[in-house]
Formats: sequence, C-alpha cells, structure tokens
Amino acid sequence: MIERALIVGGTGMLAEASRWIAARAGQTVLAARHPEALAAEIGAVPWAMDWRDQCGGLSTLVPMPAFDLVLAWLHQDGLWLAEHLHSKLANGGRFVHVHGSAALAAEVLARRAVAGAGVQNVILGRKGGRWLSKSEISAGVIAALDAPYQPRVVVGDQD
Repeated sequence: MIERALIVGGTGMLAEASRWIAARAGQTVLAARHPEALAAEIGAVPWAMDWRDQCGGLSTLVPMPAFDLVLAWLHQDGLWLAEHLHSKLANGGRFVHVHGSAALAAEVLARRAVAGAGVQNVILGRKGGRWLSKSEISAGVIAALDAPYQPRVVVGDQD
C-alpha cells in the first residue's frame, strides 16, 4: 500500500489514474488549478496550485512531508517543479513523471527528465496516428505504476 501520494496535474487526462492511486493510498494530495471536485470525489486533499506561480507553489510544497509516490504531468512552463517534486520523495519512493510525445526523442527526454533514484518516465505516444484518449493515457500510467522497475514506459506507439 502507498502511505502518501502526491498527484500533480491529475484532474483531466489523468483523472482515472488519480482515482486508481487514491483507492490504494492512505492519503492522497491532489494538486491542480481546480482540484476541489475530483479531490472530494476520491477523498483526496486538494492543493490548488498553478505551476506558473513558482513562489506560491514552492511555499506550499516545501513544508509538506515526504511522499511514497509522486505522479506528475507537467507542461513546459511547469518543468521547474519537477526537481522539487522529486526532492519530496520518501526513502524508496517513486516519482512517475509523465511526458508528451516530444519526449520520444532522447534529447528532449534528457532535457525534461529528472535524474535520480526512483524516477520512472512515462512517455505518451500515439495510437494508429491519433492522440491517445483519456482512458488510454490513464491505463498506460496505471500499467507503469504496476511496473516499478521499468525506468521508461511508452504508452501507445513510438512513431
């Protein structure tokens, strides 16, 4: 069981993965611009944050205790937060970092990915030339969560 989980950016495309994690975690913190509705539904602690606000985001993150699991899907303007999220891992914890299809290119992943213990990069590809659906994305992230020893997981096609 996961004692404490932090999910950043899990209210939209990752909502099903957020529900899955919350059902298995003792406590879940859900961070998003508007986390209240999903947090209430899944019994999570809402953390209203906009990752474009670095000062506000850090001021609430720093005093938080360590997490066993951190799941984060950060857009380009939120990548500054990745290192800080990784620093909130408990000993032996996991940081599951979700990336868009651009990270299929090794040089892009190298710029975006966090280095360190417990990091798992989940890269969203396509399926048959189309973008993945919400359910396909969440199912892929859940599959990655079930495969903790794979440092790089591609959901969908790599082309």
